[in-house]
Amino acid sequence: MWKILWNPIRKWITKKYKRRKKREGAEYTDETNTEKEKGGNEPMRNVNLEENELTITAIFQQHTKEETIQTLKEALEVLEQEESDPENDEMIEIINSTVGKLQQIEDKYYYSLDLNYYLNNLEDDAYEA
Repeated sequence: MWKILWNPIRKWITKKYKRRKKREGAEYTDETNTEKEKGGNEPMRNVNLEENELTITAIFQQHTKEETIQTLKEALEVLEQEESDPENDEMIEIINSTVGKLQQIEDKYYYSLDLNYYLNNLEDDAYEA
């Protein structure tokens, strides 16, 4: 099932990624997580999820943050089994980055993300194409 979805998702994310790279120093980030780690006194490192990472998270969102991370890891395995090409490499980089950041953020922050916004943007772009 993943392979059927990859081509349109990969093309859309790659297009967004390249467009973002072309912007002059302008980088989109969502809110940052400054909550304290559970049981600790040190504030968590700020974690900025970029638009393409938020879109990937929205596409593969499950009931919990942990399930979403597991689904992303499964998608990553599928990509890594395919032949290497620049688009695959970019997707692997984005998914790896997304998984790492999701593992660092508090559940409270994850559940506060408005991921439907990114799904709506995905649908809007599909209609424009």
